[in-house]
Amino acid sequence: MGDGWIADPIQSLDVIKSYADQYRAEAKKNNRKPYIVLMRDCVVGGDLGRMCGEK
Repeated sequence: MGDGWIADPIQSLDVIKSYADQYRAEAKKNNRKPYIVLMRDCVVGGDLGRMCGEK
């Protein structure tokens, strides 16, 4: 068991919730405090086409 779990930005929120529940249960069984980091990607800009690389 590691010191924490870093969730990837690809999975849906429902999948992440399921994984987090599993991680918390294992942490509890091992008398560890769960530590979860959720990564998400975002793009900030004024125009969707330019943000997606369209000219």
